[in-house]
Order: sequence, then C-alpha cells, then structure tokens
Amino acid sequence: MSCRLPWDSWRSVTVPGISRRDLEALSSSSVCSAGLASPTAITPVASPICSKTRGTTPVSKPLEDIEARPDMQLESDLKLDRLETFLRRLNNKVGGMQETVLTVTGKSVKEVMKPDDDETFAKFYRSVDYNVPRSPVELDEDFDVIFDPYAPKLTSSVAEHKRAVRPKRRVQASKNPLKMLAAREDLLQEYTEQRLNVAFMESKRMKVEKTRPVSSNSTFSEVTLAGLASKENFSSVSLRSVNLTEQNSNNSAVPYKRLMLLQIKGRRHVQTRLVEPRASALNSGDCFLLLSPHCCFLWVGEFANVIEKAKASELAALIQTKRELGCRATYIQTIEEGINTHTHAAKDFWKLLGGQTSYQSAGDPKEDELYEAAIIETNCIYRLMDDKLVPDDDYWGKIPKCSLLQPREVLVFDFGSEVYVWHGKEVTLAQRKIAFQLAKHLWNGTFDYENCDINPLDPGECNPLIPRKGQGRPEWAIFGRLTEHNETILFKEKFLDWTELKRPHEKNPGELAQHKEDPRADVKPYDVTRMVSMPQTTAGTILDGVNVGRGYGLVEGHDRRQFEITSVSVDVWHILEFDYSRLPKQSIGQFHEGDAYVVKWKFMVSTADPGSFNFAPRLFILSSSSGDFVATEFVYPARAPSVVSSMPFLQEDLYSAPQPGKPCSRQLC
Repeated sequence: MSCRLPWDSWRSVTVPGISRRDLEALSSSSVCSAGLASPTAITPVASPICSKTRGTTPVSKPLEDIEARPDMQLESDLKLDRLETFLRRLNNKVGGMQETVLTVTGKSVKEVMKPDDDETFAKFYRSVDYNVPRSPVELDEDFDVIFDPYAPKLTSSVAEHKRAVRPKRRVQASKNPLKMLAAREDLLQEYTEQRLNVAFMESKRMKVEKTRPVSSNSTFSEVTLAGLASKENFSSVSLRSVNLTEQNSNNSAVPYKRLMLLQIKGRRHVQTRLVEPRASALNSGDCFLLLSPHCCFLWVGEFANVIEKAKASELAALIQTKRELGCRATYIQTIEEGINTHTHAAKDFWKLLGGQTSYQSAGDPKEDELYEAAIIETNCIYRLMDDKLVPDDDYWGKIPKCSLLQPREVLVFDFGSEVYVWHGKEVTLAQRKIAFQLAKHLWNGTFDYENCDINPLDPGECNPLIPRKGQGRPEWAIFGRLTEHNETILFKEKFLDWTELKRPHEKNPGELAQHKEDPRADVKPYDVTRMVSMPQTTAGTILDGVNVGRGYGLVEGHDRRQFEITSVSVDVWHILEFDYSRLPKQSIGQFHEGDAYVVKWKFMVSTADPGSFNFAPRLFILSSSSGDFVATEFVYPARAPSVVSSMPFLQEDLYSAPQPGKPCSRQLC
C-alpha cells in the first residue's frame, strides 16, 4: 500500500537527524527523478551566490604599494602620539641630558692609501746592476746543454720521443693577487668618516653621577629614577564613574562596535563575518549573533545545518563567558525561527535591528560551499616592509594561517567589513604609527569587488546602497588595532589552524590494521578498583599534638593504642566585613566561596576497647559485705553523665577501696 502526500506536505514532516533544508532538497530530487514534476517546480528561491558562476581569480591586487607620500593626508593615532610624547619627555629627564640619541656631528671624506712601487720599494732597496746577457735564451735544449755546452748531448731515439710527447701544462700559473686587486676599477678609493656625540653624552652622564650620588648606589635604571623623581599634580584630575557594562581600553581603534550582527555560514570551514545590523540581512538558512553591551542574541534559521548551529552556539558561549567583543551579557537569548519568534526576547531582538521586516529565505544546500570559496577569495593581507604596505602573495585570497603572526611582523588584514592592524610584541613604536596611518588610508580609500562573486560588505545583496566598488567603508564596519596574544574571537575565526583545543590522538596505521585483523578480541571484565584511585593512607588532622583523624571514630596513637574521638559540640560564626553572626544549627556545614568563617569544635579523646565498651562503668560504695547493705554511687566531678566512657573515674579510686570482710568496701558494677 502506498500513499502520496500533497506537494506542500513535506513542509510539515519532521525526520529526526535531518534538517528541513536537507529534507527539501531530498524531496525535490526524488520527485524529479520519478518524473512527476519539473526540476524547478519546488526549488527554493535562488540566492545571489547560486546565480553567479565562480570566479577563477581572487580580488585584484593594488597596482602599487601603499606608502606614505608628502601629498597624502594620513590620519594618526592620538594615543600612540601621546605615548610617544610621554616617552620622549621621560627620556629627556634622564640625567638632565638634553641629548639622549646618537647623532652625527660631523662628516669628512677620506682617501684610501694606494701603495706606490716607486716610493715604497725602489727608494727603500738599493739597486744592484748585474751583467746579464740581453740575448734571449732558447729553452728547447736540456739544462745540461745550456749550462755545459761542451758536455755530450743525448741523441738517442728514446729521448727524442719523450721530448716530443711531453704533455702541456693544463693549469695556468697563478697571478699576483695584489696586482689584480690594484688593477680593479670598481673599488672605491675614498670613504666618509662620521663623528658622533658619544663623547659628549658620556661626559654628561659622568657629571650627573658625580652630582647625584643616589643613582650610583641605586640598582634602578636612569629612566626609573627619572620617573620616581617626576612630580605630577592630581588636584585638577576629576575621576569619572564607569558602569560595569562599559569597557575601557587604551586602544584608540577598538576591534568591535556597540552593535554587531555576525553571520555564521558554511559547511567545511564555517565563516563568521560581520554584516550590516538590520533585519533584511537575516535569512532562514544561516545562524546569526546579535551583540550589544547588554545583550547576546542567537538567531537560529529554520533551515540552518547542524554545523552552523554548533558553531554559533560555541561562539555565543565563548563571547558570553569571556566577555568578548565588548559584550557584558549575563546570559544568552536564543531565538529559533518559527518556534519562539513572538517572545519578549524576540521583541528586543527586532528592536535592536530597527524593526521587524522581511528577509531572504533559505537558498540551495550547495550554497554554503560556494559561499565559503567566494568569501575567502576576498581576503586581502598586507605586510609592512620599509614603511609601506606590500600585498602578501602567499596568502592573498586565501585562508590565513597562524604562521603569519610573528613577533616582529606588522600585518594588515582586510576582510571587507573588517580591517585589522596586527603587530607583534617586538615591533617598535615608529612601525606601529606608520602601519596605523597606512591602514587608515586603506580604510578610507577605494575598494573594488567587481571581479568577485560576492561582496563581503553585502553578502546577501540586501542593501542597494552598498556598491561593489566605492570609497570608504560603512559606518557599521570595524577598523581595529590588535596586538600579539590580545586578538578577538572574531579575528581568530578567520584563521585555518587557530584552535585552543588539542586534537584527539590519532592511532598508528599498524594499530588500525591489527584491530581490523582481529575483530573478535578477548572480552575480559574490567577491574573497578582502577577506575577510582584509593588513598594509600587515611587522611588525618593533628590538633595540639593529638591525631584526631577525621574527627570521629577510632584513631591510633604513637604507642599503638587506640583512642576514640567523640564530638561534644560544634559552633560556627560567619565573619563579615564589619560584623559577625552565629549560624543556626541547620546551616552548619554550608560554606560559600569568598566568605570567612570561624569554627569552634569541642571533642573528647578517650581510651577505646573495640567491641567491649558500649556503656559507661559505674562505681558503688557498699556499707557492708554481707547481709543488708546500702550502695552509694561514686561520681567523679569532671565526668559528663551523657557521654559513654570506658573509664569515668580515676584509678586511685579503685586502689583505695577496702578489702573484703571490712565494714566498708567498694564494688564495681
């Protein structure tokens, strides 16, 4: 028996583990394969991403590097300027010296000395004339023939053959290196000598050390002593009240806004991007985070995939717990499309977005992967080199990696709606200033995304006022300055390998092969004692030299004797800042972190005989050992009648008892 559902009945069907977005694609493919409808009969509304073909090249690089020129109006960082001024003033106070930087005081051109053979050698050595024959000497003959012409000449055929086949010398004779060096014309024959103010600075320092003996005996540096000696007038300083929800920072370009809307979209490497905070930027196929100083909203689209939901929940938890991006919300408010869109939290959500309006529906299931590839190609990364921003060819239009972030590097990341200036810990103040100025020029300059498949400033093309090519970024976009180890979670999400969690240890291929070869492993019962580590020794507490153990039961003394610990009373006082109060009995044992308490515990240590004394012995004095008698109980004055004790009286009371047969005796019952 088979049944057919109406065309729109799949919208009300719920399948565990499958989202409605995937169910829609499955239904459309099954209907089309059966030949009951055309492929476009129930396909969702196409998004701008699916309607365009994927580009082959990322965003185009600038034709020239971004560098500071005299005709450019660069915007400087006011706080960096103040810091530079403060450091300059502090350095000028060191030792009272006006000059603390090495400067060139004079220059002079010097010539390199050239050796003159006539002056150095000809005049130094005495010339000697020898009677040397001027006629050239032929060396075709043997040396014996040359020096002894009358000697007999060897004219055998063997000697003639050796002279004929004598090999030539392959390696040329070495030339004089000094003559070769003197013959070179590319060497400079003069140099410039510079004179520095080192001597003047050293003399100033020595004079200051003589006039101020404190600095010579102190272990502090000159800058520290100058800072301690400076005087500041705080009478004109007025303190301002700061709310708990506001965050103060010395960064003049904080990497967040008071109102931000983050889009979480993707399937393989989920992208988290800043979009315009308005209702039309939403869609039913993705997740969004709306952040403000007081609120943290998580919008879950009806057709969002499982990976997007998990990533959005993780980001929302990190932002709320770690108070990232200026958000001081105490809890996360989740809004699921089609379920709780008419609650009070939803009203506040739409109010922050400027009112509830229509937004886009979910796109094709393949849209997430196309979006990832298209948005990654818009990434622009610049590197500061010689006071100019140079595009990084290795990571231009790609996902950045953590290997880029080095302590001596200054980088500028342009993600469309987010522009960050990042510098390491070992970067100088001058490099920070020029990088900020050039990045600000890039921020205010022209952007061009006409060759890209997607506009990172308007991924859903919901605002016609944001063009693909224009001047300056929108007001809601972010221009931030980041330092090493102080990055935001929104910046970290752009990297491929930035994770604070360790990946699970992967097994070796040999272990996997062995596991496949022997699937029927021997099943053995597990030892439950290995699950919980048992303490080897019992924890104990020593008070006034007495081991009281855990405060109850039997304990062992130094002489191997056992003692019994019994609590008499417990009193607890709660200590406040300027007062204290005694806790009632039902609250004893409840302690709170951050509070102080005083506990008074009265206990009694008695000799224990395990298994014998579960009662307190009593001592009676008998008036007679026979016949009628009167028994009078002996009570020790320090005994507690309500406490069981194995020896509630002294031993001398027993030793002083009279012998049987006398008028008076004592008996122990």
